[in-house]
Amino acid sequence: MLFASRMLAGFANANISTAQAYVADITPPAERAGRMGLVGAAFNLGFIVGFPIGGVLSSLLGNQAPVLFAAALSLVNGLAALVILPESYPKEVRPPVGEGLSARPWEVLRTTLRNLRRFWKRPALSRVFTAFFIYTVAFSIIHVTFVEYFRDVLHLPPAERGFVFMFIGIVGAITQGTLVKRLVRRWGESRVIEIGLASLAAGLGSIPFLRTFALVYIGAFFIALGNSLVMPSVMAVVSRRSRDHEQGVAMGVTQSLGSLGRIIGPPYGGFTYAQINLYFPFLSAAAMALTALGIHASRPKLATVLPDAPHPAPDESR
Repeated sequence: MLFASRMLAGFANANISTAQAYVADITPPAERAGRMGLVGAAFNLGFIVGFPIGGVLSSLLGNQAPVLFAAALSLVNGLAALVILPESYPKEVRPPVGEGLSARPWEVLRTTLRNLRRFWKRPALSRVFTAFFIYTVAFSIIHVTFVEYFRDVLHLPPAERGFVFMFIGIVGAITQGTLVKRLVRRWGESRVIEIGLASLAAGLGSIPFLRTFALVYIGAFFIALGNSLVMPSVMAVVSRRSRDHEQGVAMGVTQSLGSLGRIIGPPYGGFTYAQINLYFPFLSAAAMALTALGIHASRPKLATVLPDAPHPAPDESR
């Protein structure tokens, strides 16, 4: 039942790429990194608030309470989107739906692989996709190893472990809500991606050498900062290098790569933590982040925005 529920939640997470495509539709290309950052900041704020709410509900009402509360929030969110959210891409300029929309799992998989291959062949996107995939593997390793490391090495109780993850969410919300837009305006998305990968590598590589609860926050800061710089900047780059009618597919392909990275990272982290030593997952993840940085830094200079027929902007006052 646990695996089945997580599978359903994973299917529903496809709305993330749809939300990012919506933001791309209503935002000029030069401002997309900042808007994507706001989406990430909202996610991080939910991350911050969700932990204490779940803990309180679980303590007062039992383990089912936070799950049912989250389900109710999702229902309210869906109804709000249905009622108050205007369509971002006017119907009169929308391209034909085309083929590939099938309920059959193998057809969905084939369409996903076809889209991935089509976008990966583009020189403007292939290096970004490669770096993003490696980065996702590296970052997702901490989902397993952080908790184990805190327990085995630092002997932290659950409450203090939760504070570390809350701190990561706070840093992410501040970075994506205020810093990303300014850095992109100054240096551009590609340079911000490289700064983020360098920060992530520094944070991951420092964890084995931070042996107190207070010092761990230093490593957590650089990890959160790196993740918060990379994610919205990558989404902005992919959006700028895709045509208007491709925004949803481009975001979906990017999220698919991220999902694949999250499939590989946690079991790799858990296996190497248990079979090699406590520090290897962090050091190897730092090496992955540096590899992603090298791949992305070797990019050729390419035009960032593809030409396309303009379409009317939605009325955001709605």
